[in-house]
Amino acid sequence: MRAFVLIAVGALGLVAAVGCHGGERGSLPPPPPPRMHLLGCALADPLPRIPTEDHIDHEETYGALEGSLMMGRLGTGVIGRSSLPQPFVAIGPATATGHVGATPIRRALREHLPAIASCYGELLKKTPTLRGGVVASFAITADGKATGLVATGRGELAACVTSTLASLAFGRPPAAIAAVAYPFAFDHGPSAPSSLLVDDAATTPWTPYAALDRELDDEHGETASRAAEAAIKARMRELDACFGAGSATGSMRAMLSFVHDGALTEARVGGLGDAPVERCVAEVLGDLYLVVPPGGYSELACDLGRGDARPWRVSPEPYQRIDVTATTVRSGELSITASDGDPEPLPAETTYLVVVDPAARAAQLGLALQWAAEGTATLIATRDGHGLAYVGVGRNTASVDEAENETTTPHPSVELRGDTVTSCVDQRETHAKLADPSAVETMLRGFAAYCRRRACATTVGIAHDPEVSVRDVATVAALARRVGFQRVMLGAFSRCHVP
Repeated sequence: MRAFVLIAVGALGLVAAVGCHGGERGSLPPPPPPRMHLLGCALADPLPRIPTEDHIDHEETYGALEGSLMMGRLGTGVIGRSSLPQPFVAIGPATATGHVGATPIRRALREHLPAIASCYGELLKKTPTLRGGVVASFAITADGKATGLVATGRGELAACVTSTLASLAFGRPPAAIAAVAYPFAFDHGPSAPSSLLVDDAATTPWTPYAALDRELDDEHGETASRAAEAAIKARMRELDACFGAGSATGSMRAMLSFVHDGALTEARVGGLGDAPVERCVAEVLGDLYLVVPPGGYSELACDLGRGDARPWRVSPEPYQRIDVTATTVRSGELSITASDGDPEPLPAETTYLVVVDPAARAAQLGLALQWAAEGTATLIATRDGHGLAYVGVGRNTASVDEAENETTTPHPSVELRGDTVTSCVDQRETHAKLADPSAVETMLRGFAAYCRRRACATTVGIAHDPEVSVRDVATVAALARRVGFQRVMLGAFSRCHVP
């Protein structure tokens, strides 16, 4: 016999139901694990940018960098561009028979893409207008080798595929033989991304921004975003499986790069701070294909969550790491101090992760940014009780753009000096005390509203006095994003007339 007893205590009191079965007390089942959910996709913003220092309308600059970085023309983010046509090869979705995992096939094919693109580049020297598609079909034997490779399509392009993929080998498939067919798209142009864009997502450093500038207008971007959302929702069961029996919760952002025909070329996933889960999500999304092609190269930012939302966390593995304490700045076996003078820059073409002790002075953060100035991007994180908390992107050579000097668009700035936070744009300044986060948020919220009316530049630069703490800088950066500034740059030039 099953009986239920309802207990109610007052109008606002406790309400409980107790179930009994056969006179024995039953235990409540454990709550189900949280499920993955998609918040939405949108055209990704490029990395934050600011005008050069010489565009500041007054002479004084201050902050942890103190004008010590000589900034040149904007670089081009992770990949780079050239005025010459750039060969680009993309892989479309596969058709397959038999049982073989798509992940090892996709990874093996991507390892060969640079060689295929190189072959295509040689063909472009002879036929600059050459572009088209090829379908490569092959069988995978029980010992994991490719056999019977056939490429159909334009002859010269097909030859690039067959000659490069002749030595393909995979892990052993569970079935004796599996047959697969993959379409390849060949394209080129001054704005086409390099074939290196399709490197294995597990080792591609994540940033929450696009690697290249947008090529789509808002209308086409909206169409591409809705198509991406539909494709991701169809894979939610697979995405849930990435967590296994784990209880990890939080927020993540998938940066998805598509070419003109709707084929995905790269999935960079981060924000959860759990590298195995992020790699799994990137693999699940790794062969998305937009039913409605975006019509041009595009990068979409798709925000996902599991359980309650929380600030982004950073998994340190893919980056060259710089650790900052109150007294030292270290990268691997190298270390520098402020007394060493201007440091020799660390290698270029690298994405850096600066992990800062929240109690360190901002001068130490500035020294680390100066050291990493030649990198493609610099992420900043602090330690908290849950791992490495994302703070923002730091100023480097690639983030300072001479083209920003030529626009009349107002450039918003936030500065920390002493115990005061100042926001300024259009010779308009507002102030709040650092010790009162509520007042700082209220000030920044009004600042953001003003910038929306004035159509300000989308990057807000945060400059800081050398003596303020990194904890205070991180707090202000988080508040700036909360009120609507999505592109936040730390270590920016001073632009306010602060007395």
